[in-house]
Amino acid sequence: MNNQKVTLNVCYAFTDSNGEYYRHVLTSLVSIFENTQSHVCAHILHDDTVSLQAREEFTIIAQRYNQEIQLYKVPPFSIDIPESVWKIFGKGSAYRLFIPELLTVENVLYLDSDIICELDIQEIFDQDMKKSVIAGVMGSRSMF
Repeated sequence: MNNQKVTLNVCYAFTDSNGEYYRHVLTSLVSIFENTQSHVCAHILHDDTVSLQAREEFTIIAQRYNQEIQLYKVPPFSIDIPESVWKIFGKGSAYRLFIPELLTVENVLYLDSDIICELDIQEIFDQDMKKSVIAGVMGSRSMF
């Protein structure tokens, strides 16, 4: 019998210029932690706009649920990107491009900060992706 601990890796990427956006990520995390039986490691990609208090709250929530948090400060972009691009997409949305560079895990589920999970995310990881590099869903519960 295999008693190896399986870790489900999820990832969020965001900025927090008003100091309140991190609460959306906390809410999403709690919904995952409440509904998932497996060990979860949440990888959070952020910049200097995410306060020390916010980072501490992520750690506290993870500890409360006996789960894991990894925080990654995203490095500056190596190319000059016009501000007009950021007005359309936002810098936080571009941070997900750093996932392969910053994370050393085989599989990761990227989630937007406004996602509320009503199921055990193991169901998502159990989907046969047929060696796909990336997969996505449209709308709620469209995979199930």
